[in-house]
Amino acid sequence: MRKQSLGLRNPEEIPLAGTTLRALMSEKITVAQARSELQNSGDPGDLLRNEDEVWRFRTPAWTWSTMSGVEGIVVLRDGLAAHWLVTRMN
Repeated sequence: MRKQSLGLRNPEEIPLAGTTLRALMSEKITVAQARSELQNSGDPGDLLRNEDEVWRFRTPAWTWSTMSGVEGIVVLRDGLAAHWLVTRMN
Protein backbone atom coordinates (compact mmCIF):
# COMPACT_ATOMS: atom_id res chain seq x y z
CA MET A 1 0.00 0.00 0.00
CA ARG A 2 1.27 3.45 -0.89
CA LYS A 3 0.14 6.45 1.16
CA GLN A 4 0.24 9.94 -0.29
CA SER A 5 -0.83 13.23 1.23
CA LEU A 6 -2.90 15.41 -1.08
CA GLY A 7 -2.80 18.49 1.12
CA LEU A 8 -6.56 19.14 1.43
CA ARG A 9 -7.22 19.79 -2.26
CA ASN A 10 -10.48 19.80 -4.13
CA PRO A 11 -10.77 16.35 -5.81
CA GLU A 12 -12.10 18.09 -8.93
CA GLU A 13 -8.72 19.83 -9.27
CA ILE A 14 -6.53 16.73 -8.95
CA PRO A 15 -5.68 15.39 -12.42
CA LEU A 16 -5.48 11.65 -12.80
CA ALA A 17 -5.51 9.50 -15.95
CA GLY A 18 -6.79 12.23 -18.25
CA THR A 19 -9.64 13.19 -15.93
CA THR A 20 -9.99 14.19 -12.29
CA LEU A 21 -9.90 12.26 -9.06
CA ARG A 22 -13.54 13.24 -8.43
CA ALA A 23 -14.62 11.61 -11.71
CA LEU A 24 -12.88 8.38 -10.71
CA MET A 25 -14.42 8.14 -7.23
CA SER A 26 -16.93 5.32 -7.48
CA GLU A 27 -18.18 4.04 -4.13
CA LYS A 28 -18.42 5.63 -0.71
CA ILE A 29 -17.39 3.32 2.13
CA THR A 30 -17.25 3.75 5.88
CA VAL A 31 -14.08 4.47 7.82
CA ALA A 32 -14.58 1.10 9.57
CA GLN A 33 -14.73 -0.69 6.19
CA ALA A 34 -11.59 1.09 5.03
CA ARG A 35 -9.70 0.18 8.21
CA SER A 36 -10.78 -3.44 7.87
CA GLU A 37 -9.72 -3.66 4.22
CA LEU A 38 -6.40 -1.95 4.89
CA GLN A 39 -5.57 -4.12 7.88
CA ASN A 40 -3.65 -6.64 5.77
CA SER A 41 -1.98 -3.95 3.66
CA GLY A 42 -0.24 -2.15 6.48
CA ASP A 43 -1.45 0.19 9.18
CA PRO A 44 -3.02 3.38 7.80
CA GLY A 45 -2.11 4.98 11.13
CA ASP A 46 -3.81 8.27 11.83
CA LEU A 47 -4.66 8.83 8.17
CA LEU A 48 -8.27 7.77 8.83
CA ARG A 49 -10.41 9.72 11.27
CA ASN A 50 -13.96 8.81 12.25
CA GLU A 51 -15.35 12.01 10.69
CA ASP A 52 -13.68 11.37 7.30
CA GLU A 53 -15.48 10.48 4.11
CA VAL A 54 -13.84 7.56 2.29
CA TRP A 55 -14.28 6.71 -1.39
CA ARG A 56 -12.92 4.01 -3.68
CA PHE A 57 -11.30 5.13 -6.92
CA ARG A 58 -9.96 3.29 -9.96
CA THR A 59 -8.40 4.58 -13.14
CA PRO A 60 -10.02 3.65 -16.49
CA ALA A 61 -9.45 0.33 -18.28
CA TRP A 62 -7.02 1.86 -20.79
CA THR A 63 -4.61 2.71 -17.95
CA TRP A 64 -4.49 -0.93 -16.90
CA SER A 65 -3.78 -2.10 -20.44
CA THR A 66 -0.90 0.40 -20.66
CA MET A 67 0.50 -0.71 -17.29
CA SER A 68 -0.36 2.54 -15.52
CA GLY A 69 -3.52 1.58 -13.63
CA VAL A 70 -4.13 2.68 -10.04
CA GLU A 71 -6.88 1.91 -7.55
CA GLY A 72 -7.36 2.60 -3.89
CA ILE A 73 -9.23 4.82 -1.51
CA VAL A 74 -9.26 8.57 -1.11
CA VAL A 75 -9.88 10.23 2.25
CA LEU A 76 -11.94 13.42 2.21
CA ARG A 77 -12.02 15.91 5.08
CA ASP A 78 -14.67 18.59 4.83
CA GLY A 79 -15.02 17.70 1.14
CA LEU A 80 -11.31 18.09 0.38
CA ALA A 81 -8.89 15.28 -0.48
CA ALA A 82 -6.51 14.77 2.42
CA HIS A 83 -4.83 11.48 1.41
CA TRP A 84 -5.08 8.59 -0.91
CA LEU A 85 -4.06 5.07 -0.20
CA VAL A 86 -3.12 3.13 -3.31
CA THR A 87 -4.04 -0.50 -2.82
CA ARG A 88 -3.32 -1.79 -6.34
CA MET A 89 -1.28 -0.60 -9.29
CA ASN A 90 0.41 -1.99 -12.37
